[in-house]
Amino acid sequence: MHAELAGGMAQIRIVNTGATIPSEQQEALFHRFRRVRDERRGGHGLGLNIAQEIARVHDGEIELVRSEGEETEFCVRLPAVKK
Repeated sequence: MHAELAGGMAQIRIVNTGATIPSEQQEALFHRFRRVRDERRGGHGLGLNIAQEIARVHDGEIELVRSEGEETEFCVRLPAVKK
């Protein structure tokens, strides 16, 4: 995980070193009920959709940066607040 400030946004990069997401599934990755993992592992396909909606409520976003080899990287961007 790596965090930084860029253009008024806090950016958090998260790298998963497990199975990658096939390219044909990446476009619909944030859609509801879209399962990416092996169905035997459970889940309802809501996790990334809910995370994206939470980020949007806070004027941010979650983006799939890359999924290749044995790594998948996401970037979460949220407005940086000065106090």
